[in-house]
Amino acid sequence: MKEVSLIIPTLNEEEGLESTITQWREALKDYDHEIIIVDNGSSDQTYSIAKVYSDKCNQVPNVTIAALRNEGSSMASGNVLVFNDADVIPGEFWANEFSLNTNNLQSRKLIMGGNLRSSNEDNFIYNHWFKYIIEEKKKKSAYVGSGHMLMSKDTFSLLNGFDEDLITGEDYDICARCNRELNGHVEYNDNLKTIHQGYPEGILKFIERERWHGIGDVKPISNFIKSKVAISSAIFIVLFISFLISLMANLHHLAIIQALAIAGFVFMTSI
Repeated sequence: MKEVSLIIPTLNEEEGLESTITQWREALKDYDHEIIIVDNGSSDQTYSIAKVYSDKCNQVPNVTIAALRNEGSSMASGNVLVFNDADVIPGEFWANEFSLNTNNLQSRKLIMGGNLRSSNEDNFIYNHWFKYIIEEKKKKSAYVGSGHMLMSKDTFSLLNGFDEDLITGEDYDICARCNRELNGHVEYNDNLKTIHQGYPEGILKFIERERWHGIGDVKPISNFIKSKVAISSAIFIVLFISFLISLMANLHHLAIIQALAIAGFVFMTSI
């Protein structure tokens, strides 16, 4: 039985995967750990890299990211599961903060997430959207993202894993079920700092990211109506596009009102 299992789903991540694995290996050096890669059918050298640098790996093409994470958990022997994206690396003091929370994670029905800082401090999208959401999570958070999510294997088993029918939003769903079904807890730990190298840096990439995060809940329409992720993504995209149109048309007064509406919307969806 390992102490920690780090689970990374991949799809065409050859550029940074070796570095990600190496940095997590260093961060977990004081623990009996394993690094598990579950690949979604990459067309590049991702799986070849995984076979060399990970402890366990498998390839499961054409399934949801929730299914990849579940496959990784089925391969895991760690008491604590760390679900992590391929472009998320540990911050300087991650290991210290993790050591303070290992017992907490194993003794409670708890899902914990950390601060995913941007690798580029000048990233406009991060500084004006994601950073604000992170600040709001410090006050209160109903869920944490699966880009870096921690829980005990026992808690994960009680929840029967991620919902594999969801294309996206599997993190929000499992956190909601932890609260509702287990009377458990979801905690955002600002001191558990990681670095996210994949934040979008352009408007079009950002819109595509938000569209993708909502798409899993759009079909069927009943899921869309129930989904905070899908509705939030759709509303934000409409507000943001109308804001850009107003700026280009020199409708500055209208743009200010829309900017205030966006700010208010960000605040409300972050509570």
